[in-house]
Amino acid sequence: MIKFKVQVDCASICNDGEKVIFREMEFVPNYSKDNNIIIGHTHKCMGWRLKLFGNELSVSGSLHKYFERINGGSHNHTDFHFSKVKIALVAIVELLNIDIYTARIHYLESGVNVESIIEPKAFLKTISSFKINKLFYDMVGGRPAKFYGKKSILSQYSIKLYNKSFESKQRGLILNRQIIRIEIVYSRTAPISHRIKYLSDLLEVENFIWLKEDLINKVKQIEFIDSQVDTSCIPSKERMLYYSGLNPDFWIDESLHNSKSVHNLKSKFRGLSNKVQVSTDCFSYKGNLLSKIKEKVEELVSN
Repeated sequence: MIKFKVQVDCASICNDGEKVIFREMEFVPNYSKDNNIIIGHTHKCMGWRLKLFGNELSVSGSLHKYFERINGGSHNHTDFHFSKVKIALVAIVELLNIDIYTARIHYLESGVNVESIIEPKAFLKTISSFKINKLFYDMVGGRPAKFYGKKSILSQYSIKLYNKSFESKQRGLILNRQIIRIEIVYSRTAPISHRIKYLSDLLEVENFIWLKEDLINKVKQIEFIDSQVDTSCIPSKERMLYYSGLNPDFWIDESLHNSKSVHNLKSKFRGLSNKVQVSTDCFSYKGNLLSKIKEKVEELVSN
């Protein structure tokens, strides 16, 4: 999913009563709830939601799904290679006849699909916390509602890990693989604005790689409750802190009742967690996931 805004030429907008015609597309009016005043116009096209406010065009939709649609597909469970990103960007710019260098991004999702080493639900249940004390919330969907993922929400972005195979099944597509999707949702663009501001920035392979590296760095900060890890590398007296620290509620309690030393405890826990991760390497869920993401990123860039 991506959202961006761009200024368009007023001469390209024609009024037709309460409707508006732009690029041969008919936009219907949006009315305020209180007094039926028109507050912009909306049009849906090829999976995109377009809104006109004066001469400002707001666009939201999925580049991945758009690529699939213009190539005869309909689902986004496939890999979205950098070459496909460029094709989709050029296509939407041509469809709307907009300036790619002034179309400013204000919302962006970036992720990868990897095959799960175990049943996705079992894998997702091992996710404990993010950045030590940030909670993960369950994602539920389908009828009847079922657990299918985990999500941690921060002020400027969120991170999601979910069962892509389950999501695809809800949309009528049965996959013969157990796919986990890992995704960063930049609800505010401050974390990426030093690299990515405009649509044109997404044409640069260096920025594509940076987005995936940012995802990898954030996955490194996820804690898993993993029976595969080897804790023999840390002294027995420190294992209690390691296991307690996997629970975000522990850090909430420490912040309330032991606020003066909680910072030092977090630093110590990070050291223990890193030591366990290095010792266990790719045999852990986290290590295996990181390895698969890195392999996938190389594939997405090279093709």
